[in-house]
Amino acid sequence: MSDALLPLPVLAGFGALCLGMVLTPGPNMAYLASRAACQGRKAGLISLAGVGVGFCVFLLLTVGGLTAV
Repeated sequence: MSDALLPLPVLAGFGALCLGMVLTPGPNMAYLASRAACQGRKAGLISLAGVGVGFCVFLLLTVGGLTAV
């Protein structure tokens, strides 16, 4: 086994923390739910697509190291 790997309890704790953060609703979920409830399913799906594109752009900027700029 390599020395670079993290111990299993650390990985399990990190995984549990990540899962908790993903399952916790935030402002995006409130926006999507209210948009879908008020304007219908199509508007909710369009909003979901917009949020997804925004996440992808932020992800690419993060990978490129541009979020610090």
